[in-house]
Amino acid sequence: MSAAREAIVVSKIIDEMRPTFRRDGGDVELVDMEGSLVLVNLVGACSGCQLAASTLGGIAQKITETLGRPVRVMPVARA
Repeated sequence: MSAAREAIVVSKIIDEMRPTFRRDGGDVELVDMEGSLVLVNLVGACSGCQLAASTLGGIAQKITETLGRPVRVMPVARA
């Protein structure tokens, strides 16, 4: 799968999970993908939340299952 196609798939995964983030007053935005690294921006209540690591881990697990290869999800500030 091309890098562009993977980015589309990852974006759709985050979109599917978005209602859960928003229900808690936050959101997650895809910033970029660099190989197996997925960079996201944590917004609202997700930013600085004590459960952010669990959220990122859940996103990484879903992406890994879908793409069939391990990825790491890291928070970054949107430029």
